[in-house]
Amino acid sequence: MRVLRWLVLVPACLALLTLFFAGTVATHYLVEQHLCPVANFDRGICNHRGMTFALKALLHVSMALAVLGVGMAAAWIAPSRKKPVLGPRWSC
Repeated sequence: MRVLRWLVLVPACLALLTLFFAGTVATHYLVEQHLCPVANFDRGICNHRGMTFALKALLHVSMALAVLGVGMAAAWIAPSRKKPVLGPRWSC
């Protein structure tokens, strides 16, 4: 069981990171298409200053959550050495 958990660790973290990335791209697309003012929407790209800032913030926050999610998943899946996976400040 222990070996199986170590073998599943990397593919599971990669799958989770891919899911976070796909969700971020889909959310970015939906927000850009539906919330950008029509006057500032040019050739499929939103040129509104406030929306551009909001979309960049969305990307950064989503990827930060992805990193935390992958770290937590790695600590949950790993059969041993859970503290070194997350670092000294996190506890399981």
